[in-house]
Amino acid sequence: MSRLISGQKNDPLGFQNSDFDEIIDIRSIWICLHYAHQKDNCFLEYRTQEHVRRGNFRFDPECYDFSQIYLLYPCIHTDANIYLEEIMNRPKDIMEFLFLLFLSNREFDEIRLILEKKYDIVVTEELKTEVEKMCTFSEGAFLAWQERGLEQGLEKGKVETLVDNISSLLESGLISDVQQAFSILHVKKDLQSKVLQHLQLH
Repeated sequence: MSRLISGQKNDPLGFQNSDFDEIIDIRSIWICLHYAHQKDNCFLEYRTQEHVRRGNFRFDPECYDFSQIYLLYPCIHTDANIYLEEIMNRPKDIMEFLFLLFLSNREFDEIRLILEKKYDIVVTEELKTEVEKMCTFSEGAFLAWQERGLEQGLEKGKVETLVDNISSLLESGLISDVQQAFSILHVKKDLQSKVLQHLQLH
C-alpha cells in the first residue's frame, strides 16, 4: 500500500514534485482463496488512524485517511451447488459475486445469466472474454481445492494407518519404543510428529 502511494510522485498518472495535495486515494483489494474455515464469508477493512501522543494539534482525517485495504474471503467452504433459482431470488451480495467470478465451477452461460439478470451487468463480447478467463481460473481454483482436500484426506488416512500399525507393534512386544517403529516402517520425518500427536506422546 505504501508503494502505491509513494509511487504516485512524479508519475504521469500521479503528482509532480512535492504537490502532496494531489495524492490519489488508494483502495487495495485482496481476494483471499486459501484460508481457515472461521474466515469464511468475512469482509475486513483497514484504515489509517492518527493517535496524538503529544501536543494539541490534529490533522483532518482527509489529510491522512486516503488509503484503505480490504480483505475478502468469499465463501469457499459454503455449498457451491446451490440451485440457480435460489441464487436469483437472494439479495445481491459482494461475496456471492466474487465466488461466481473466481471460484464457482458453474458453466459460463449460467454465470453470464446471473451477472446480467441479477447484477445488471451487460456481458459484452469484450467482457465475455474476460469472464471466460475468470471461469477458467475458477475451474482451476476449484480443482486445486479439490486436490488439496484429497491430499489432506490421503495424509490423514496414512497417519491413522501408521498409528494403528505402530500401536499393534507396541502391544505385541516386538518393539520397545516408537522410534524403533519409525525405523522399521520407514516413516518420513514430516509424518513422525503427526503420528506422535495421535499417539499422545508428543
